[in-house]
Amino acid sequence: FHWCNYCFNKNFTKARMLYPICIRYAFAGFNGLSVIDMQSLDVTVVNNDAIRRENISDIYLDSRGLLWVGSTNGLYVLDGQTYSSVARFNTNEGLQNDVVTAIIEDNDKNMWVTTISGMTNIVVTLNPREENYTFSTYKYNHLDGFMNSSTNNRAIKKTSYGEIMVGGTQGINIFRPDQIKYNREVQDVRFTGVYVLGNPVKM
Repeated sequence: FHWCNYCFNKNFTKARMLYPICIRYAFAGFNGLSVIDMQSLDVTVVNNDAIRRENISDIYLDSRGLLWVGSTNGLYVLDGQTYSSVARFNTNEGLQNDVVTAIIEDNDKNMWVTTISGMTNIVVTLNPREENYTFSTYKYNHLDGFMNSSTNNRAIKKTSYGEIMVGGTQGINIFRPDQIKYNREVQDVRFTGVYVLGNPVKM
């Protein structure tokens, strides 16, 4: 299926990638997304204006049924059944870079999204009353111990121990998401001394 065109209908995606999502397969490429049901062999062209002209780099169907679509122009979250838009992320919404390379879900149902320059952890929360999702983002780069190089497309894997492995142009990062702790305490700032031109000033 590599770099092939499939013409089930005139609008079918010019596919360069094939992704298994449950009993369906998603064909993604330079002009959007199409999905084929492997039982009925029905083909659905995803007529979502947000991704119709995107160059798609990775796709992930999470345990909630949300379809995460990475592209060279940000990250899109769709309903996995209707393919309607749920959310979109770019650098203004918490991504380290707009060029997404890989997507995966950890054991706590949190999402990890790598880009060509860093990684973002997206925590998804369902509001049962309004039946909608809220998203919190946490960014990581080389200052946090993440690789100081570009990550490779779809080079991400969760091990049986819950570790996440990310491959890049200069090596691999391996980490346990459940061992990452966030410091949410607001620290008090106190002056212990003031100096002007190298001379202490009494306070």
